[in-house]
Order: sequence, then structure tokens, then C-alpha cells
Amino acid sequence: MEKVVIISDYENFVKKICYLRFLSIFRIKISVGYKKAIYETSKEKHPEEIDMVLNIVDILNVHHKKDKYSLIYDYACDYLDNEFQKNNWCCFKNNMCECNRNKPKEYQTSSCCTRTSTRKDCKYLDEEKKRCSIRCLACKLFVCNYLRKKGIKYTANKVPYLKYFLSPRQKLISNYSFFKPKEEIIKSWRRFYKLP
Repeated sequence: MEKVVIISDYENFVKKICYLRFLSIFRIKISVGYKKAIYETSKEKHPEEIDMVLNIVDILNVHHKKDKYSLIYDYACDYLDNEFQKNNWCCFKNNMCECNRNKPKEYQTSSCCTRTSTRKDCKYLDEEKKRCSIRCLACKLFVCNYLRKKGIKYTANKVPYLKYFLSPRQKLISNYSFFKPKEEIIKSWRRFYKLP
């Protein structure tokens, strides 16, 4: 198996993704060269600034479609979790976001997982941990109107792992498959697959 060492400069890397996807068809192993070191996987200890590049290389180096889609899904969920935690968009206090705290009591819900009309929680909400038990990608991409008015919005085209590896139809599935487990979403992606 031949190795290709790529530049870790993010701007140059993004321009090469189509070419690298083409190389991955031929099962050419891709590595990242950074500050005189070569990294083959994101599991190796590496500098934080090349984390996303290594994650994309991990995806490129997987050749089984189901495994590749699973990795894309996991990295996209991790990316969104990190974005919301790092930026603290929802400003949670006592398990209630800023938007709900500003509403009158009768209109408040405990989370985005609570339907306003029925006041019932999503069946995948783990009551003990107050977290989703399935890591639904569409739910993670969802941003309420309160945050949209502040200019915060996420779509499949804004998440690098989805942007570079999914077709337009797969991105649409990612944006709107609410309350569905990972396996169901990946199954839908595979019906409209684009990956080499």
C-alpha cells in the first residue's frame, strides 16, 4: 500500500479533498505531515490544530461504505457537540435553556426534546442523564428560532464531515431526519450513496 503525505495547512487541504477522495478509491493510504512528523490516524497523539484534518484522513482511509458512513456520522455528532459546548449557545441553567427561561411559565418546556404541543418528551431522551440516547444527527443540527434570530444556524453544509462526503440528498436527510437512530439515518444515506 502506497502512502501519500499531505500538507496539513487547512486551506490547501480543503482544496485537495476531491483529489484525495479519488485516491481513496484505489485504497491508497493517506497520511498527514505536520512539523516534521507524520500522522496516519487521529487516534495517535497529535496537535489539536490538525484534529479535523486527521479525522477527514481517517474517513478517507476507511474503504467499507457502512464503516465510512458510521465514521462520518460520529465525527459530525462530535463536531456539533463540541460547537454547542464550546460556544455555550443555549446557556443552560437548571436544565433549561435561555430561550425557555425567557418565556412565560405556561409556554416553557424542559428541552428541545419536548414537543410544545403535546408536552411529551422524545422517546429517546434519557431522563436520568438528560441526554439523547441515540445521538440523532438531525436533532443536533436543529437550532431553535431564538438562536436563529441571533444568527446561529447549523446545516449539513456547515459541518465539514458532512459537507465534503455527502451528496445533496444525503445532506437533506441529515437535516430533517429528526428523532431517528444512527442506523436508520445511515441506511437512508446508503440508498443515495455518493462515497467511492
